[in-house]
Amino acid sequence: MLVPPRFRRQDAAARARFALGCLCAALSACAAPRPTPAPPPAEPEAVRAPDASVARTSQARAEAPAAPALELPADFASLRTQEFERELVRWTPAGEARAIGPQDLARLAAALRAPADAPARAALVLARARDPRGLALLLALLEERRANPDDAASLVAARALGAESGVANASARLLALARGKESHPRLSVRVECAASAALLGRDEALPILLDALRLGATAPQPAPALEAAELEAVQRRAADVLAARLGVSVEYAPEAGAQVRGAEVERLAPLVAARLAAARDGRP
Repeated sequence: MLVPPRFRRQDAAARARFALGCLCAALSACAAPRPTPAPPPAEPEAVRAPDASVARTSQARAEAPAAPALELPADFASLRTQEFERELVRWTPAGEARAIGPQDLARLAAALRAPADAPARAALVLARARDPRGLALLLALLEERRANPDDAASLVAARALGAESGVANASARLLALARGKESHPRLSVRVECAASAALLGRDEALPILLDALRLGATAPQPAPALEAAELEAVQRRAADVLAARLGVSVEYAPEAGAQVRGAEVERLAPLVAARLAAARDGRP
């Protein structure tokens, strides 16, 4: 299933399960290559230096056929859970982009800031459709820096941006959300932003992922502490991205003892340091 059936419960554990279901759905949609939606009118944005991924995506957009239009019903946010799961796959098939029209884009933007479950549903639709205008909405949502612990939409947004998106300066903006004084207030979202930034080539994000593996092993959690299920998901994600970027096997199990996890972190630390040094020296 795309979304756990008990996601309407308000307790943190249920919300964490819902967020993890959303992340899996968004990841499955982003993993496969797909055609790029037809070029839309540019959204007004502050002037930023162009991101290298934008140039690559623009070239792919020029070469790819126009994507089919998204067919989104007006009641997408109020459907029963199982019906939404079923229809989401039909609206946004895995491996296929969908171009989002202006009216649907406006409805999805409003849903991202609505109460209850509408934001997570809207984020899933935008993540799977892969329309650059929709992905820009997801990055804008992250940059609002919501502190709501039930905000599954921000987790979906951060995961969705880990592939080339055509969004201006996406990797640098994700890195700013992952670290520093203006980082996102939620630890889980910061780590997800760091993971996506790293996948876009920002090796400066790797120490953030390494620090996530230290939590509960050699370092305490910052307040407010994550639920066990959410911390486990955060650490598995960090370990997976470290393995991908370092090109090594990462033997990190969140359920293992603190000593075992600490030893694996210490093994990885010099590899991360070497990667950063190579990047500074311009070496591959």
